Parts: sequence; C-alpha cells; structure tokens
Amino acid sequence: ARHMLGLLKAAADGSHALSFAVILPGWRECAAFNELSDSPFCARRVLVAAADHGFCDGASHQRQDPYRYSPFDTSVFVMQTEAARRRWPADDAFEAALRTAFAHCVPSSSAVQRQLKQTGAAVGKVAMTSEKLPRRKAAAAERAGAGSEGSRPRKR
Repeated sequence: ARHMLGLLKAAADGSHALSFAVILPGWRECAAFNELSDSPFCARRVLVAAADHGFCDGASHQRQDPYRYSPFDTSVFVMQTEAARRRWPADDAFEAALRTAFAHCVPSSSAVQRQLKQTGAAVGKVAMTSEKLPRRKAAAAERAGAGSEGSRPRKR
C-alpha cells in the first residue's frame, strides 16, 4: 500500500492522472484497510457483502462450476489523483456496475448442490439449502442496483 501511495503522491505532484483499483477482504481491523480508507487518494470505497457476490478461483478452468461463494465481505478501493478523478470518476454509476458484476459471480443453486456433494461444503456455505439459493441470488442482484452503502466517490 505504501508503494502505491507513494506513486500516487508523485503523480499528483506532477498533475498526472493515475488510478488504482485495490481489492481486499473486507476486514476493517486490518492495517491496509485503514491506511487505504484514510488516504486522501481514496476516491471510492465499496464494501460488497459476502452474500452479494461470489468469486472465480484459480483452478476454475479445471472445474465444471467456476464460481464459488465468497466466505468474506470484499472491499474495493479506488485510489486516484485529482486529475484521475476528473478523467475517470468513480461515481454512483461506477459503483452500481461494480456491484452488478460482483453479483453475476454468485454460483447457481445447481452448482452449489454439486459442490456440496463433491466437497461437503460450498466454500463457506456448509448448510445452504437449494430453496434459499434463488432468493439469495435475486436479493444480491436487487442490492447491486440499490446504490451505495458505505461508499465514497474510478476508472472504467
């Protein structure tokens, strides 16, 4: 984080547009989370609840079902110089698109059922029943379009 913040400061001193998107677990007690949150370069921070997104792990090319539930909340930090904020604003439309993209990675109910059969758990979701899954996916999609909880004002 310090190296990136140093690059942002150097770019800002020269009035250059520079942006970074940093994706971390949503662990608020973590030093990196707080350092990024408190930085004057933090143009937007979006906390995506674990229930509202999934992820595609590194071995997805070897699996029938590439998406897994996220066991943790995820934080997306958009770090920008002032010139970058003007050029690539991290506005509410950006956040809505980001949340929609994260929601598309929620695994289907049939994928979760297969994962439960194969591993006994669907990565963080041991007792998820099939009737809850469609409601959860619909709720995630609805919240993705709902706007910004815990966000601040990215590059597309």
